Amino acid sequence: MMKKYILYLVLCTLPALLFTGCDNKCQGVVCLNGTECIDGVCKCPYSPADGYTEDCIKNPSNQLPTIKNQGVNNITTTTAVAGGEVLSVGGSPVTARGVCWSKTNTSPTLSDNKTVDGTGPGVFTSQLTGLTAGTTCYYRAYATNSAGTVYADPTLYFYVSSVSNGGNGPDVTDIDGNVYHTVYIGSKLWMLENLKVTKYRNGDPIPTNLNTIWSNTSSGAYAIYGGLAANDTKFGKLYNWMAVNDSRSICPVGWHVPSSDEMNAFITSLGGPQSAGGKLKSVTGGYWGSPNTGASNTSGFSARAGGWRTDNTTPYYEYNLSYGFFWTSSGSGNDAFYMSLYKGNSEAYTGMMDKNYGMSVRCVKD
Repeated sequence: MMKKYILYLVLCTLPALLFTGCDNKCQGVVCLNGTECIDGVCKCPYSPADGYTEDCIKNPSNQLPTIKNQGVNNITTTTAVAGGEVLSVGGSPVTARGVCWSKTNTSPTLSDNKTVDGTGPGVFTSQLTGLTAGTTCYYRAYATNSAGTVYADPTLYFYVSSVSNGGNGPDVTDIDGNVYHTVYIGSKLWMLENLKVTKYRNGDPIPTNLNTIWSNTSSGAYAIYGGLAANDTKFGKLYNWMAVNDSRSICPVGWHVPSSDEMNAFITSLGGPQSAGGKLKSVTGGYWGSPNTGASNTSGFSARAGGWRTDNTTPYYEYNLSYGFFWTSSGSGNDAFYMSLYKGNSEAYTGMMDKNYGMSVRCVKD
């Protein structure tokens, strides 16, 4: 018995520095240092004294990669661009990575359509082809190593356009008869142009020309940049936040002004505030002044620099062609949350502004 005790004393006190990542459930691990899996934990079978270690390591060959999805963009009637990012390779090299997709399987696998886009860790881009117009496409990234294949969670989806309208979704019409093209960005359907409506959803008019009382009104109102019809056509109207928040709604039926949470999630899905602005800004149409830094419009959002109307009593407009300001439906006290984009950088800034400012509005599908 003494020999057995000495043997375990030696084995169980090997330097713990040799081992990392102890899994105390003993699932998919190799128990080392003379330990055994006892009651689901790596333990020394004989440990009557202090100083016995209970170290274990995961078997590297059993570790799958970790991966996440990238958003979809450049959607047409038959193609789209998606992708993913291999965050870690696991216990062995990643030998294949890409995106799998289906129009019927909500959890697509390698048995469905797939791309193969290189090996190893990092970000990759996938070209989805052969899509069917007028259908929903479900997609997710995957990565394979010797332990098997892992899929990004959750599965994402987008609508494959059946119309050629500059976007990739169906057109929507407001109560005034204005027609807006739409674009799927990830799983959300957004208006492709700034709102122009003059009435609430129930037909009640939204007041305008409130020059002398604009700064003090507690009711919804809109203005047109510089009072020029050409700006209305190109950039849409500038609404105060009370119009945005009115229960009669300024968006068409089935649509709404995004909340601050929705706007933040939207920005995050496009790479975060440091780079999302470039992916949102238009690159054609004369909607931005020079230099329009970082603009690529890879999201398809086609943001326009409509400027704003300040809360002054005397009509005062600023930043047309330099900034695009977009209200959300979230307010606090005298201020409300908004997103802004600037011609001089690639950022998507978020902040709070007085509710009596006039800003652009983009609606998103319920």
